[in-house]
Amino acid sequence: MRLFPRTRWGVARLLLIIGLALLIFSPSWWLGEARETLAFVVSRRVSDRAGVVPLSEEWQLERFLQRMEDESGVDIRFLLVPAVTGESLEAYGVRMARSLGVGRDADRRGLLFVYDVADRRLRLEVGAQMEPVITDAFSGYLMREHVRNFFGAGNPPMGIRTTLFMVQQRLREAVLGQDYDPRPVRYIDDVRRLALGGGASTVIHAEAGSGFLNTDRTSARSTRMYFSPQPTPDLAYVRYVEWMARGRYETDVPLFTPVSQEYMAGQPMTRAFNDYILMAEYGQPYRIDERGDLALLYFTTTPLVGPHFLRRTPAGWTVDIWTEVLDTRNYAGGWYTWGLYNAGDDFAQRFDDRFIDMGGVLRVAGGDNRPLPSRAYPNIKPQPAPSPVDTVVQLTVEEAAAEIGATGPRTLVILYYGWGAEPRTGLPALAALAAKCRDEGVDLRAYAMPQGATARWLLPERLREVHAPFPPRQLRQWEPGSLSRAMSPLGIDIGTEFSTPLLAVRVGGSGTVAQVEGYSALAGRAKPIAAACAAATPR
Repeated sequence: MRLFPRTRWGVARLLLIIGLALLIFSPSWWLGEARETLAFVVSRRVSDRAGVVPLSEEWQLERFLQRMEDESGVDIRFLLVPAVTGESLEAYGVRMARSLGVGRDADRRGLLFVYDVADRRLRLEVGAQMEPVITDAFSGYLMREHVRNFFGAGNPPMGIRTTLFMVQQRLREAVLGQDYDPRPVRYIDDVRRLALGGGASTVIHAEAGSGFLNTDRTSARSTRMYFSPQPTPDLAYVRYVEWMARGRYETDVPLFTPVSQEYMAGQPMTRAFNDYILMAEYGQPYRIDERGDLALLYFTTTPLVGPHFLRRTPAGWTVDIWTEVLDTRNYAGGWYTWGLYNAGDDFAQRFDDRFIDMGGVLRVAGGDNRPLPSRAYPNIKPQPAPSPVDTVVQLTVEEAAAEIGATGPRTLVILYYGWGAEPRTGLPALAALAAKCRDEGVDLRAYAMPQGATARWLLPERLREVHAPFPPRQLRQWEPGSLSRAMSPLGIDIGTEFSTPLLAVRVGGSGTVAQVEGYSALAGRAKPIAAACAAATPR
């Protein structure tokens, strides 16, 4: 086999290709590639003595295991042998873990998976320091409900890869101080039992050995009717969680957009991997930013789970899995497990203000964006989960007007700036006035005026400082005249110029009964507004 070109032109082309590669890829990328190549040659975390894993798959697994160790500091090995004779699999696993030195250089933070090809038996040895993380309950679930499916079906590479995804999720949860939670497993079992009737668990386990769910299955009409578009994004997500918990991967249900159905039907799915996706997000608090016919659902107390994208159709709200594929990326080995990708589609354009740069990784503003502590980044320390109230919701002036018009019989509307010298001194008085009106039973609708990104992300902290009784919400930039047009039907007079804060009290069908502008109006607790709030309260 000829490695080098014969002619000068061939040499020039080779040098040009090498030069372009050096220009395109950064030195850190080349160092990373060299390091992972060396790890493949030297470390050999996958020892396939039975010859069941193709070399290309082994190379990919070695790279992923290296990144997992960079991230978690855990030494994970796979040992595949033709047969175990003369001793039990348990004794063999312990002996090989010691012989291979699994976890020796990682303070006994090691895992060894041993597979006996002849008897199709699998054993997981857990290092002493890992027992509180990879508990008996978790390892039992992993062996019983997941790994044996793939190895039993003769697909060890897929079994190893998907097992690593599940172990990686557990290690990441442990870094964040989260114990193994068996509730999702109970929820999954309960939903399947209700969906499939008595004896469902036996049927499920009987099918488990096939490895993949039947993506060609056509669901029953009743199933398609149940998993259909919903009246709200929240109900659509709740129905999606139920669909996942069934574990049947029926992709033809109209709960998903048509292009999502087509994409999902072409993706092989195992029941265990389906469960892994569900377990990562089941029970996690979330918030939904709804804008017109699009909605973005993001999680507020876990940085490990990416967002969901929902789309309203004439029939109702649906889950857009295809946009999830286009607009998110998964990572390993760094401080973030996923990131957004600006694909330039309608979601990226509508929610562009929610795409924030967190050290080179795009995340959802207002979600849980804690960097993941990892061995590769020792200066990053564990941080508490953020409070969901820190989410800054942005609305168009038309959305704000519709919201004000749909409120109760008594409403105080506030338009204000949250940043600057005057707001710094005036916000306490504004917050106090709003609290007084709230105590009188008046609804509050407060909207910060559009300002820069710094002002937006500091708004929650500023409102907490002054004990403001309203959440951090901000108007999006509007076209000239549109604010006046939106507020005029509500009886709120917005001229060509106005001072902030603007306060207006609305009473039922009577429209606006009091309106003042400027911080000077707050002197004496803004008597017109306070009087209107009190007068609006039934005695």
